[in-house]
Amino acid sequence: MAVAQSPMMRRCPAGGAAPSADGSRCDLRSAADYHRLVATRITADQRATSVGQNADMERSIAISADTVGSVGLYSSVVTTGPAGRTRIHHHGECETSIFIVSGQARYTWGPTGLEEAMVAGAGDFIYIPAGEIHVEENASATEPLVVVLTRNCPGPVVHYLDEE
Repeated sequence: MAVAQSPMMRRCPAGGAAPSADGSRCDLRSAADYHRLVATRITADQRATSVGQNADMERSIAISADTVGSVGLYSSVVTTGPAGRTRIHHHGECETSIFIVSGQARYTWGPTGLEEAMVAGAGDFIYIPAGEIHVEENASATEPLVVVLTRNCPGPVVHYLDEE
């Protein structure tokens, strides 16, 4: 039965309480009526791991629409083998945050994805704006590059320039 909102309706704290029929108190809901969104832990063995943009990359997805039902967030651990690099690409409407866990990275960007360049190392963050054409590369010929990547979209959106 729906309860009409009134100016005197009590606001109940989160956690399963609901206003009583007359709005004068907070009553606990039954377990059958109560559903609360909860934090979710994704362990390393629960991530969706596959080949990334090429054979030199491993993508281990923790947060996405497919893994946890996310509607606007994607996070993964990406490991790139020595001297590995992506094709020239962009991520459409998605902004990207990259935290370098270990190794040395080289990023290029610009109208063709190659005009500008920077090198970054462990502890650095990289921000890639939505639509920015770029290339990610492991700057080391001997050590893997490990990054944590987060985007404001629910999955691994990648658009390659050589396919557009």
